[in-house]
Amino acid sequence: MCCSVPCCSVSSCGAPFCPVPRYTVLRWCVVFVVLFLLFVLCCLFVILRFACLFAHLFSLFDMEHYAREFHFHVYFWANKDLSVQAALAFRQKLIEHVKAKHFIAVTFKVNMTPIGPHPMGSYEIWCPIEYLAQVTSFVITHRGNLNVLLHPHTRYQFEDHTKRAVWFGQSVPLDFSILPADMGDQPAQYPELKLGWSTDNNQLPAMPSDDDVRLALLLIEENDQSRK
Repeated sequence: MCCSVPCCSVSSCGAPFCPVPRYTVLRWCVVFVVLFLLFVLCCLFVILRFACLFAHLFSLFDMEHYAREFHFHVYFWANKDLSVQAALAFRQKLIEHVKAKHFIAVTFKVNMTPIGPHPMGSYEIWCPIEYLAQVTSFVITHRGNLNVLLHPHTRYQFEDHTKRAVWFGQSVPLDFSILPADMGDQPAQYPELKLGWSTDNNQLPAMPSDDDVRLALLLIEENDQSRK
């Protein structure tokens, strides 16, 4: 019985032997090489993706890549009693929330005249990253018609007040010319609290401790006395 294709030789037992055409061998070699190259490329892609992922995760712990302290600036019209009353009531309500251990934040003195880059009546609320979500929620919920600026508190003051800033309500024209581009060091504002820039701990506390609350209220009281 013969093969349906031409035979070039006879096997040792006398049966006809039909060799595989050379082009078929070459074709399978090409397929193997292509598949191997695709496998190598896929492996490189996966390795690069994991490398980028790990690089991103490690960057989260680099203090240069994200802010650990924030400022809220509350603005009001110093020549309008209703505006002043609303701003002071908002400030007092925030202090009551600190007393109730809802979060840790420190208010600075109330400025009835322009100060720094702020062109109207204002005051500052310092907030560490540990309580940013809670304080932001409080501001959004209770600010009423007050205009509030939120910005990170880092060494890059100009960028913090410009492209990194977020407004709740209407924006206020600030004087950016007096803001330094780079202060050199990260500014830990209240190191006594051991929060924000003053700690390397990335674990967020479940709730403020009694000591933190007492210290925050003491700092607020000192800030109030500094304006007298």
